[in-house]
Amino acid sequence: MEERREDRKFNPRELRDNTVAVARWNRKQFEVPDLIGFADYEASSATVAGDLQAYPVAADESGLLLPFPYPKSSSSLRWLSVAGPEELIVLRTAAGHVVRSTDPLLSPRVHSNRLDRRYRCWHFRDYKKAWSRFITCGLSLLDGRRYSAMYRTDIESYYPSVELERLQSLLQGYGCLVPAAVLILKVLRKWQLRDGLRGLPIGPEVSAVLGNFLLHPVDRSFEANGYEYLRWSDDILTFGRTIESCQDSMVVLDEGLSNLRLARSVKKTLPFDNVYDARRNLQDHWLTSLTDDGPPSRRRGRGQGSSSLGVRLEDPRTARSRGIFFSLGSSNSQKQTGSVRLPITRT
Repeated sequence: MEERREDRKFNPRELRDNTVAVARWNRKQFEVPDLIGFADYEASSATVAGDLQAYPVAADESGLLLPFPYPKSSSSLRWLSVAGPEELIVLRTAAGHVVRSTDPLLSPRVHSNRLDRRYRCWHFRDYKKAWSRFITCGLSLLDGRRYSAMYRTDIESYYPSVELERLQSLLQGYGCLVPAAVLILKVLRKWQLRDGLRGLPIGPEVSAVLGNFLLHPVDRSFEANGYEYLRWSDDILTFGRTIESCQDSMVVLDEGLSNLRLARSVKKTLPFDNVYDARRNLQDHWLTSLTDDGPPSRRRGRGQGSSSLGVRLEDPRTARSRGIFFSLGSSNSQKQTGSVRLPITRT
C-alpha cells in the first residue's frame, strides 16, 4: 500500500494529547512520587509534540527496545519491552488511528481493549468494568439453563508468536491498513531486526490494539459455526450444552489459530462439564481481579515503561542534548548490566 507523504505527519494536537496520556499513565501506574520525569513531559507536551511531528519520516531511526524480566509468578518471568518516550508517544498516537478502524469490526462478545469513544484522545474502556462485564456475561450464560459446560483456554505465547506479515495482511483485508498502521509495522520490524523483538512487544498499548484485532477471524469462525463464546484478549471461553459440544469448539479454534500460525495452549485448556465448576472458575477470576489492580492480562503487560524497570527520563527541554538513560540491573538470563543511552530527539 502506497502512503501519501502528506499523510505521514500527525496532527500536533494529537501528539500533545498522547504525550499527556503516556505521561499520566506511567505516573499513575508505576511511581509516586514521579522520580522519572513524566511530569515534565506532560508540562512540556506542546514542545514534545512539535519535536515529534517529523518522527514518521524518520521511523527507520527508532530508539532501542530493551527486554526486561518481570515476575509472572513465583517461579517464572515475563519479558516486558521497554521503549523510549518518543516511541511510546508516537505509537500511541498511531494506535488511535488504527483502533478507530478495527474496533467497530469486533464482536460484542470481545470485551478486552475496546475503544471508549467519549474522549478526544482515545482511551480503552475502563478495565475493571470491562473485566467485570466479561465475567458477568459468562455467569449469565451458565445461569440461563441453555449451557451446562464450558471450556476455558488461551493461546500459547501469544504476543511473541504474532507474525507481522499475517497481521498486515489481515489489516489490509479489512481496510484497516491506514498510514498509521504502516508506521507501526515499520517500527515493529525495526525492533525485530535490530533488537531481537519476537512478535508484538509486551507492554505498550499499541500491542493491545493489534493483538485484539488479530483474533477477529477466530471470532468469526466461532460465530459461523454457531458456537457461543466470550473473549478477553487471548483468554477464550466457549459454552455448550455438553462437554462434547465444547470439545468440538476447540477444533474450530485450533483451525482458526493454525491459519494465523498460532497455537492453543493445551496446558491452559480447562474443561468444565457442569455449571457449578464453571461458575466457580469464573468467580475465582472475578475475585482475583477485585483484589488486584485489574484483570490478569492487564497486570501482566501493563504500561509503557516504568521506574520499576529502572527507567530514568530527563526533562524533555534538556533531553535534546543529554538523552535518556535506561539503567538495567544484572540478570542471569539476560546478562545485561549498566546503562544504555538513547536520544530523545533527532537532530
